[in-house]
Amino acid sequence: MILMAGGIKGILALLTLKARGIELVCVPYGKDVEHVCRILQIRTMQSVNSKQKYYNSSEDVLLSVHGREIVDRNILDAKRVAVNIHPYLYAYKGKDPVERAWADKNMSATVGMHEMTEEVDGGLVIRELCLDVTGSKDANDIKYRLNPLYVEMVDYFVDEYIPGGS
Repeated sequence: MILMAGGIKGILALLTLKARGIELVCVPYGKDVEHVCRILQIRTMQSVNSKQKYYNSSEDVLLSVHGREIVDRNILDAKRVAVNIHPYLYAYKGKDPVERAWADKNMSATVGMHEMTEEVDGGLVIRELCLDVTGSKDANDIKYRLNPLYVEMVDYFVDEYIPGGS
């Protein structure tokens, strides 16, 4: 499978997939994710839209967790599954959803999974986990409190979409 991963949430996804025994190629967004890939000896590619070919049957699944690029239509079409995990999916698609929720005083936080399309965060919502974050000090506190939901969502992803995921 291919994982597009950025920041702490991307590292959480990477470690969860590794703990489940999933073989993957990672598109790291940032030196932190790249560093973890190097330590864990996970193959990397510069871009999911790169000319490198990773379309064999063992890599027909694409997961984005804080990915930072729009996936070309031909790559989406070549995948059996292509999903994105995103906070506050029900209300704040696109960039900086937690910050926008904080500004709106929206304490009904979620981590959602949706099918990837050419439209940013526009695909069918597959699942969304909710958490009341009332009492949070700031947007970073909300992000921290959402960490377990990301792990739970990646775990669900493995159970539902990776045959033989251990």
